[in-house]
Amino acid sequence: MSSTLLFRRHLLRSSVIIPTGLAPDRQCRLPFVDRPWATGLHRLLADRRMKKQDLADLAGVRAGTISAVVNSPRPPEIPTLQRLAEGFTKYDRQGNPRAPEVPLWHFFVTDEQAALLTASATKHQELVKQEQLVDRVMERLAPIVANVIQDAVLGTPAPATPTKRKQSA
Repeated sequence: MSSTLLFRRHLLRSSVIIPTGLAPDRQCRLPFVDRPWATGLHRLLADRRMKKQDLADLAGVRAGTISAVVNSPRPPEIPTLQRLAEGFTKYDRQGNPRAPEVPLWHFFVTDEQAALLTASATKHQELVKQEQLVDRVMERLAPIVANVIQDAVLGTPAPATPTKRKQSA
């Protein structure tokens, strides 16, 4: 491709391509705008295999609101995101009434970050359950252990554990 330049009132022809800094496929496009909320919304919809209209019905918003959240370069209002999160929570709880709420941070993290945070939250919940189990066992064992120690210190024999006797007919 030859280019024509005007130099001191003379037209110069050149077969050199002058780089413009714009690739031909990017000349008519707007610059990339990072919209993590749109990525998060797409991920949440894909994970649940939901349509935008289904989410709109559950969240109590118009389908156009969801499209605006996805396509607008401006960040959405927090109450709008809260309603969408509540819609996802309602959807999750249709199949499992004890499903956890969908937090707002799901809209602002990458797919990898969401996977890591979800795994971390699941592990934390498991640890909390284990701690609760240990606490219950300790509540039941503490009085028994205290009695055994007291009997050992005072020198009195510990009561025998009851055994099940066979009942004769």
